[in-house]
Amino acid sequence: MRFFIPFRATALVLMLAFGSASARAETSSTLAAAEAAYVAVDFEGTRSASEKALNEGNHDPPETLRLYTLLGIATATLGQEAEAREAFRRVLGIDPDAGLDKELSPKIRSPYLEVRGELSAKGPLTPLSAHAVRRGGRLFVELNDPTSIAAGIDVAYRASSSPAVTHFHVPRGQEAMASSPVSDMSRVEYTLTVRDGYGNALFRLGSEATPEVIEPDPSARDAEARAVRRSRGPYYLAASLLAGAGVAAGATAVFFHVKRQDAADEWNSTACEQPGSTRGQQCADVDDRRKRDQNVAIGLYAASGALLLSSVITLVLAPSSRAESAAARSLPCVPGLGALGAVCHVSF
Repeated sequence: MRFFIPFRATALVLMLAFGSASARAETSSTLAAAEAAYVAVDFEGTRSASEKALNEGNHDPPETLRLYTLLGIATATLGQEAEAREAFRRVLGIDPDAGLDKELSPKIRSPYLEVRGELSAKGPLTPLSAHAVRRGGRLFVELNDPTSIAAGIDVAYRASSSPAVTHFHVPRGQEAMASSPVSDMSRVEYTLTVRDGYGNALFRLGSEATPEVIEPDPSARDAEARAVRRSRGPYYLAASLLAGAGVAAGATAVFFHVKRQDAADEWNSTACEQPGSTRGQQCADVDDRRKRDQNVAIGLYAASGALLLSSVITLVLAPSSRAESAAARSLPCVPGLGALGAVCHVSF
């Protein structure tokens, strides 16, 4: 069962707004018709109007509760006990504290008391409720429905890791809201509505103005920080080794640079003078040593610079924050409108 309308154009926004107002007015009028028939002691009319209103769907929880109450009273009065018990079971499922006017006849109250007795025999009566939880990086719905009256749950949620609002309809018997992960470090805002088989709201949690919130898990943040630190380790080790090698290469280059300077000083002095026609012949071994030391120093300077640059690049490439959250990876999206704004309609 789906209650989502695909987005087509800006003009459709206004149409949807007026359509929503029209739908609310229609549901209110059908409820009013059932109330009017009840006040007029027209139980056949009350039953008919209540059934019609419920079949139309789209009622809020208080309206749904009242319609099932009227239906139970009307069918009990008309001698339709099975239908009355089913209606009262739904009434007590929504609100275990809901009661009937004690001035009503025993014929009307009898089915109600029977259902209450049957449910109470199984344990304390608790109202229908639901909420979303995050387990293992995914969102789940936890439903408390002791009378088994819920047909499905509509959920709209938005995680801080992604600006998109996602809508899910979760059929009864399925817990998972999302097949894509939702990071434990994300703040999740959501609204949730439990519906009957006709689309009437039995329970609602959160609203557009005040959505429910699942705060980030501090332990997950700590674990993520530890994982990032662990992932940085190899980068830091490699950067340290490269920097150490670069410094060593630079120091060795300085050593050969000093040796080259000593050879140059010797070349320019009279220390290497000996019989010969040219200075190149007289100091050939000094000149060879000077050139060799110069070439080695230049090579080591270049290697030192390359190693130090590689060390810096390795540090830059080291993880500085957690990787992009898997929650930001969206499922195939069909644009649309929802309670929290523009949404993606997703099913699974």
